[in-house]
Amino acid sequence: MSDLPEHQTAIALDEFGGLDHLTLQQIPVREPREDEILIRVHTAGVGVWDPSEREGKMAERMDEEPDFPYVLGSDGSGTVVEVGADVDGFDEGDTVWASHFLNPRGGFYSEYVPVKAEFAAPVPEGLSMNEAGAMPAEPPYSTISLIGSAYWFAYFLVILPLLGVIEKPGAEPATIEEDFDSHYGKASGTAAE
Repeated sequence: MSDLPEHQTAIALDEFGGLDHLTLQQIPVREPREDEILIRVHTAGVGVWDPSEREGKMAERMDEEPDFPYVLGSDGSGTVVEVGADVDGFDEGDTVWASHFLNPRGGFYSEYVPVKAEFAAPVPEGLSMNEAGAMPAEPPYSTISLIGSAYWFAYFLVILPLLGVIEKPGAEPATIEEDFDSHYGKASGTAAE
């Protein structure tokens, strides 16, 4: 790592736990692996899953054991400062946004973060670094409330029938409702009441 510092400031965990386990620390700057880029962080997104990740409830979903001190922050934006040997398409100085959910090598609550290049993309023209940093994961949650009805419609009329949980499409609505009630309990306040 050429002109990069050996250490960085990060909000990190020495072990999984509650809020009291998050501390401001000086930790080593991790060099990127062959398939990673190292990003100097501009903006860190805060995910709704961060408390569960902080408490260790998601550790078994990681591809490898997490490195401690462990840094949260699955998504964010910044500037590429180093490129792994096997990475094409990124150069030092590129502005990028990235989303590397449950990155065992650390997250965006730091000054520098190594991210697999496949989880990064150039900041779209017209977006600020702040907007790009929040873009990877946060908008889908606000969008869910807008498309929730369509999702549940598809879930109950397409997915569950395909899985054989309820009758195939074309069954009488009462049959689908009865199947739903038998699997999930009677819903209150439905249009059928």
